[in-house]
Amino acid sequence: MDLKEYWQCLDRADWDRLAAFYHPEAVIRWHNSDEQLTREEFVRVNREYPLAWRVRLERTEKAGETLVSVCHVSSPGSEAAFRVVSLMRLSGGLVMENDEYWGDVGTAPEWRREMRVGRPIAGKRD
Repeated sequence: MDLKEYWQCLDRADWDRLAAFYHPEAVIRWHNSDEQLTREEFVRVNREYPLAWRVRLERTEKAGETLVSVCHVSSPGSEAAFRVVSLMRLSGGLVMENDEYWGDVGTAPEWRREMRVGRPIAGKRD
């Protein structure tokens, strides 16, 4: 499976092609919001999301039949930006399970900035 092509489908809003990456009995889990979706529900939620996505693939790893990806996701015209880590277990070249973890992109909270610890990640683009 080509992770670059997969994330490009989300970036281009190519929902029919997106569905083709998933096994008909696939399970998608969004752990941050405690949701488990079927392939059809996953495609529907993305298709009906009211804003457009811009997706930039930042990193991929492979561990056996599991693909790991990290993406920066934003919506043009919105200040919202996220990083998503996806762990996809494949079966027969199709995604059987996708566990996603979403986090807001932002700055360190004030209490940590006041501590004067850490520094911005070198070379990171948001």
